[in-house]
Amino acid sequence: MAKPSLINKVPMDVLEGFLAPHSLGSLLTLKVKPNAKKECLLINEKGELTLSVRAVAVDNAANARVLELLSEVFLCPKSRLEIVSGATSRIKRVLIKEKP
Repeated sequence: MAKPSLINKVPMDVLEGFLAPHSLGSLLTLKVKPNAKKECLLINEKGELTLSVRAVAVDNAANARVLELLSEVFLCPKSRLEIVSGATSRIKRVLIKEKP
């Protein structure tokens, strides 16, 4: 059995509290920490959803990894995920599209 690549410290029911409705699905707002020692999804001391990724913020590598990890968390294909704002920022809004 493959080892999970992400340490998810946030239960799914709590994670759903960070989702906002959108006409195409749901919007998730999160803070991203690139170049981290380990990949982890948690709620920080300020109450923000934070995703630490090992990828560096160069040539869109961190953004690509964010989408890969979120697809694992939400059990959906990467094609249903899109960064709609914050592509060059640490604060990102990700659209999780409904199933067609």
